[in-house]
Amino acid sequence: MKKLIVFISVIVLFFSCNKVHYYYIPEDEKPLLVNNDTICFLDSANNRIDTTCVNILHYYDASEELAYEIIEVHYNILNKHASIKYLDISQSVIVSVISINYHYFAINTPIIKNNLSIHGIIYPKVYVFQEFGFPDSIPSTVYYTFQHGIIRYDYSKSRHYEIINN
Repeated sequence: MKKLIVFISVIVLFFSCNKVHYYYIPEDEKPLLVNNDTICFLDSANNRIDTTCVNILHYYDASEELAYEIIEVHYNILNKHASIKYLDISQSVIVSVISINYHYFAINTPIIKNNLSIHGIIYPKVYVFQEFGFPDSIPSTVYYTFQHGIIRYDYSKSRHYEIINN
């Protein structure tokens, strides 16, 4: 009987020491986008539409003690005339990272805009990321929502692109 109690104690101790803590993205912060969604952005300078195809990766980054849910949204711009080809978001419960053509935005403290209207759709909470060190061929400001992804991006001069389908 004593051996059984010791054995059970060792098993309980083993499983309690190796417990992995999972950190999930809240449901209301997960993107509504799915693989192969097509998103169109209207160019304010010439009323031309840039079409993107979305690819989603959903996985966990795990160590021995922690596992973080990560969702990556890759926007592949299909138009040949576009100055940018890649818009990427990596979202987890710890941090969200945005990059354009492999230029990364500082993620310290985004500006939050409430009830931003774009083409008649009101987005209740929008995160605005700005970066001032990018070349003029890369957008310097990105407007982002957890559920709808990138909804607008601005270049340093008044040119901007806004989502026209949602």
